[in-house]
Amino acid sequence: MYYPYLRGKQFELILLRENTHLFKKEDKHRMHPIIEPVREDMTALNRTLDKLNEEKVSYTLIVNPKVGKLKDQQINKDDVRIDKSLTYIGYILDAKADLSNLSSVLEEYEDHSISLIHYGFTDGKQLVELLNNFQNIKNHIFIDLFAGKLYQRPFKNDGIKKVLIRDGFKQQKKNILYPRSEHFSDLHITFED
Repeated sequence: MYYPYLRGKQFELILLRENTHLFKKEDKHRMHPIIEPVREDMTALNRTLDKLNEEKVSYTLIVNPKVGKLKDQQINKDDVRIDKSLTYIGYILDAKADLSNLSSVLEEYEDHSISLIHYGFTDGKQLVELLNNFQNIKNHIFIDLFAGKLYQRPFKNDGIKKVLIRDGFKQQKKNILYPRSEHFSDLHITFED
């Protein structure tokens, strides 16, 4: 399974709307997009969520974005059109994350599936203790370089998926510097490790 991490920018939202057939549940190589909203105007985002919901595509919607105009704001659930059976509520746990805020979000969305995005949070032990009180955690999404193997160890809870996201793109200063072919990722083969 592939979990593309997308910002809620215009062209990424268009890509999602026009390619929902790639994300359908029946596909054995199914994708589960993670969407981090970046714009205050929710029109394009809601159009995309409508399309994903209509096509029965599951996805994670981050409710505490860390980039763009919505940085460090909580998304109001009345502003987005989510489907409880398809929408996983995403919460980013970065170095500044406050567990009391997380607890409030988990209570607010107690009837939704939750995806926790581990993006630099360091107190895994305290987090595990808090999570023992909630049954709706479905995904632990670890951002490579921000959630090492030692940090990941306490989250080996049966029944909760563990996802590792790694950016395999090696950015160059000029287009001419890109090789004709290069290694991108082997996670699809080595994920069990």
